[in-house]
Amino acid sequence: GDVAGAAAAYEAISAQYSGLGPATASADLLKAVLADPKKKKEVDAGKAFAKLEAQVSTQGAAKAVPLWKLFIVKWKGTKAADQAARVVKELEASR
Repeated sequence: GDVAGAAAAYEAISAQYSGLGPATASADLLKAVLADPKKKKEVDAGKAFAKLEAQVSTQGAAKAVPLWKLFIVKWKGTKAADQAARVVKELEASR
């Protein structure tokens, strides 16, 4: 599944419903996800992907592609790295 997406949803629910049952349940689920190193890496990679995506959104392909390639190396083995590889392929095809 989409571990990074699930973690983002748990974080959003925890913040939006602070002090209520759903927030507590979401916080517990988030802790469980982050306790697993492999899942935590997926979550961290997903956050890093979103950050880089925002960073390069105004840059051209010539500047964005090298940054995405560095991302792929750093987060190898994650879904975010796979997604970044697709982004690179699209950017290179559009040149």
